[in-house]
Amino acid sequence: MATYSDLNLAFLKHPNTRDVVKTYDLEAVKASVRSLIRTNRGEKLFKPHYGGDLRSMLFENQSTISSELLKRRWNEMLTMYEPRAIIEKLSITYENSEMYILLELALRYREDVKFVLPLSVTRIR
Repeated sequence: MATYSDLNLAFLKHPNTRDVVKTYDLEAVKASVRSLIRTNRGEKLFKPHYGGDLRSMLFENQSTISSELLKRRWNEMLTMYEPRAIIEKLSITYENSEMYILLELALRYREDVKFVLPLSVTRIR
């Protein structure tokens, strides 16, 4: 039996029931964390602190202090908006105009279940 379930953000239709397909357990948590981190602060109405504010980090200098600050901020955000996941390791690398983020997360109530979530953001200008 599935512990967690969310709507599939691709809004695919189930062939038999014609309802929106759901994602379960680990895939549901992955999609939720990815969506939360990629959302900019202030983008969601009536929730000014919702979002990872990833684009604001594009012009920051790469240092251990900034990655630890980001890890602490994202852990607080996940505790508030996505309590199913905990960040265990966060690494940020910059290359030209791209920022690569590698998140290692664990499920809060099943810490034996870990997953890696790679993200990247590119500056347009």
